[in-house]
Amino acid sequence: MAESLIPFEVLFEGELVARGSMRRSLAPITVSKLLSSMPIESRLFFLHDVACVLLDLRVPPENCVKELEEGDVFYWPLGRCLGISLRNQVFRYRVNPVGKIEEGLDRIASLKQGSMVRIEKGGEA
Repeated sequence: MAESLIPFEVLFEGELVARGSMRRSLAPITVSKLLSSMPIESRLFFLHDVACVLLDLRVPPENCVKELEEGDVFYWPLGRCLGISLRNQVFRYRVNPVGKIEEGLDRIASLKQGSMVRIEKGGEA
């Protein structure tokens, strides 16, 4: 049986910026495709109150939502990116929820537009 809660880390210049977890039950196909493409290295950009990491990945809409809480992690099918909500909001488009940032959301928000980040599976604690 596959584990349902998968830890991941966000790094900038080799330093840990944030920790979170993906939950398979939210969008199993999306989470599986994201995990199989890790580690992910891409540039970070900001779209209003969302931090986005562009991906070379196509995943169809799955269990879509528009309402996001602060720290929610999601895949945006139309934008082909992994997003992190920096505040509670109703996003303009439907997105696939995949998890939550549990630590370091403020550090993600303080990164500069265009920063190269790396997202990888988290180690065992």
